[in-house]
Amino acid sequence: MKIKLGSKKLAAFVFIAVLLALTLSGCGADNVLYVYNWGEYISDGSEGSLNVEKAFEEYYFELTGETLDVRYTTYPSNEDLYAKISGGGSEYDVIFPSDYMIERMISEGLLQKINLEAVCEKYGVECLYSYIDDNYKGLYYDPTDEYSVPYTYGRVGIIYNKEVVDEADIGGWDLMWNEKYAGKILQFNNSRDAFATALFKLGYSVNTTNEAEWREAHDLLLQQKSIIQGYVMDEVFNKMESGEAAIAPYYAGDYFIMRRANENL
Repeated sequence: MKIKLGSKKLAAFVFIAVLLALTLSGCGADNVLYVYNWGEYISDGSEGSLNVEKAFEEYYFELTGETLDVRYTTYPSNEDLYAKISGGGSEYDVIFPSDYMIERMISEGLLQKINLEAVCEKYGVECLYSYIDDNYKGLYYDPTDEYSVPYTYGRVGIIYNKEVVDEADIGGWDLMWNEKYAGKILQFNNSRDAFATALFKLGYSVNTTNEAEWREAHDLLLQQKSIIQGYVMDEVFNKMESGEAAIAPYYAGDYFIMRRANENL
């Protein structure tokens, strides 16, 4: 099951990924499109699902009369994405960082501006931002909408196994620090989301600029370390679905995938 949180808390933890570099700059003479995305986000044709890579290659051929080879790889966290891009030696046409990582990559000159007019004119499609709700335009991480196009967003909550967790213990972020479940708790393996869980427990905004509040969150995460089974990203699926772990914070859409494999979640 999933703990329901107040709308204000959830709104502060919105996950926004974006589509970047849509000019297919990497295609060149070889017509290769390099895509770098989160794991478990695009169906690959298994279990009767749509093979998105092949479907896009067919769509591109119908649109342009040219063949295209999609080279698709995945990463487990924004920090892994950043390390690979900032380290050099790897070039991608389309990547999917979250909001705060977009802001950082823009400031460090790691992203190219998207020429939306050229994309629309070349491929005969409506300009991409015509599909985007005004609430998701001009946001803090890309106020001029020059580097990114919103792709998806979601919410984060606590996923727990009802066969393990007592109903009396359910009710908020305190569950992540409950010593009764030592060795059964997972935590995010990225600093932003992990700190957010601690800030939520303390009742602070995840956007706080108060250093004392960040230090409190830091101390709380250190305190939690002794009861954590592990720090995970994509590994959360196997651990929660198999029952190896019983409590984990994660993204709402991914919860539904896990629940299909384990109805006790």
